Amino acid sequence: MPPKAEQLRAFDAVARYRSVTQAARALGLSQPALSRQLAQLQEALGRPLYRRTATGVDLTPFGEALLPHARAVSEALERAQRFLQGEHPERVTLRVGLSHHLVTAYTVRLLRNLRAASAAGAELSVHMSEGYSQQLLDAVAQRALDAALVLGDAQDLPDALVARRISEEPLCLLVKPDDPLAAQALVPSSALHGETLVLPASVSWLHGRLQRYLASALITPGRVIEVSGPFAVRCAVLEGLGIGVSVRSFVQAEVDAALLRTVGFEADGFIAGVQLVTRAPDTYDRAAWTALSTLVP
Repeated sequence: MPPKAEQLRAFDAVARYRSVTQAARALGLSQPALSRQLAQLQEALGRPLYRRTATGVDLTPFGEALLPHARAVSEALERAQRFLQGEHPERVTLRVGLSHHLVTAYTVRLLRNLRAASAAGAELSVHMSEGYSQQLLDAVAQRALDAALVLGDAQDLPDALVARRISEEPLCLLVKPDDPLAAQALVPSSALHGETLVLPASVSWLHGRLQRYLASALITPGRVIEVSGPFAVRCAVLEGLGIGVSVRSFVQAEVDAALLRTVGFEADGFIAGVQLVTRAPDTYDRAAWTALSTLVP
């Protein structure tokens, strides 16, 4: 028997809230009724979609694969219900912050998702801003932003915030094409000894990450130039003022134009997670949380 639309909507709610109890509350169902729909869906599909854990619910690989389709069905049901009730779609405005290093790649991704959501009938607008990760986290906690895309790890988040890793970005050295390091794909940490490094401001997650690494590896640069942010790092390297450190996607256009080269580190762990940081789902109204899930699937 094929799955029913209300069963897929139930699964979408559980995946959204990572809790059967919260999902039932959001759908206006009793927990036994929701659990029954989920059991029927898994029986129809012949595979488990999620596992209960001590902290909530984790999706299985099959559940993760099914989720975009279940979410599309759930959102279509909501639009149909509003249409039949003669309601106009509720306009939602989201305030989203991006770490400076993520602006180049992720602004376009968010705008593409916004365009797709609008084409599907969503009344959604987005105000985007940029800043350093810690500033953005503070803004989300204080409700000045609805969400933030930041570089770094999730273990140091305040209790009021939750993070979901959506991708990762390799960190790299940034040099001019005629720099001796440009001919190498990877360089050892010792190559930075005595060199002039150009880093973003000390409040930057990337600045702190590199400084901790250099200290642990007992590497002493000849000089560290601290500039305002990644745009300034890029400009300084173009002027030949030193070796920069950046996220690869941030400088991809300059690399494609042969203006700059990126060089990888031989050291392990030079991958930065990209985290979507929000407050707990129950601090948003349903329309805003649904819109946020559409904007950043």
